[in-house]
Amino acid sequence: MRLDAQQLDEYSRQGWLVLDAPWPRALTEALRTAVDAVAVHPQVVRAAGGHKWTHHTLAPQMPGSYWCALDHSEDFMQVMLHPEIVELARQLEGTEDVFFRNGGINQLRPQRSVLWHHDYKMDVSALPDITTSGVEFMHYFGASGASRANGCLRLIPASHRLPDGQRYLNPRDPTRFDELLAAHRPAGAAADMVNGLVADVELPGEVSVELSPDQLLVRSNSIFHASWRNETAEGRLMHHWLYRPRVRDRPASEGNHRFRWGEYLTPRLLERLTDEQRQVLLLDESDSFEIDPAYNAEKDREGGVVRWGVREELPLGRQSAL
Repeated sequence: MRLDAQQLDEYSRQGWLVLDAPWPRALTEALRTAVDAVAVHPQVVRAAGGHKWTHHTLAPQMPGSYWCALDHSEDFMQVMLHPEIVELARQLEGTEDVFFRNGGINQLRPQRSVLWHHDYKMDVSALPDITTSGVEFMHYFGASGASRANGCLRLIPASHRLPDGQRYLNPRDPTRFDELLAAHRPAGAAADMVNGLVADVELPGEVSVELSPDQLLVRSNSIFHASWRNETAEGRLMHHWLYRPRVRDRPASEGNHRFRWGEYLTPRLLERLTDEQRQVLLLDESDSFEIDPAYNAEKDREGGVVRWGVREELPLGRQSAL
């Protein structure tokens, strides 16, 4: 999958695109089947310290962990590492030398929302050779896709750039979007808003991105985004993943590696990966990079416990409450 010149220009200017998913519909259906297989009662998830309000029926692998059994399991990896996705990531980053940073499942709980924010935390002001913040993919794979009713994404087109239109967002620099939020949010921001119980304020120029399960959102990792409140009785299913260009001979914090995948994927899953998939996971280059210090605490806490495998290795869920 490669974008044409018009699509590339739109992505560069606006920071996002909607595309048709390049994988067969049966694979999307397999994702839903996997969720059904491991789902537990929401009370079980909350008792286990499920991550904020983005885990509803998917229990963490260990108390307080962000990661459930599915995030990088076989079916989800076959989507995130699909050859056409890898090709697209390389095109958008402008280099063949990209790596898969990580993915994750976001299951927005009923009556919850996500506040305005951006995901890119790295200061690029001293890195003139880094021209993008990372390509992020979002796939709303639930049967109903993404709608305003179930908490679809809201974003501000072109907010991946600083006001001068040249630099990608730098978290150390004030931007007009910080000022915009301050001007529109209530003084001090109401507690219900801060806790995600109501949707964040509407901002000028924002767009609601409603999608079917057969579509894919591609966006800059630094675009400002939020969600509407999930007004349905079900958790809204989405998984997202991130590719980054490799940064060599830099401090680990600038490389931004989160995992050495050979430590987290089971032997059976590793055996089923293609050579190209192994390449973007850097499985044969694990000694060539250091883990970003921002993830050291996660690694120390969860290493050897959090693992992802093939379908036959998934734990079966139970729908009973505690």
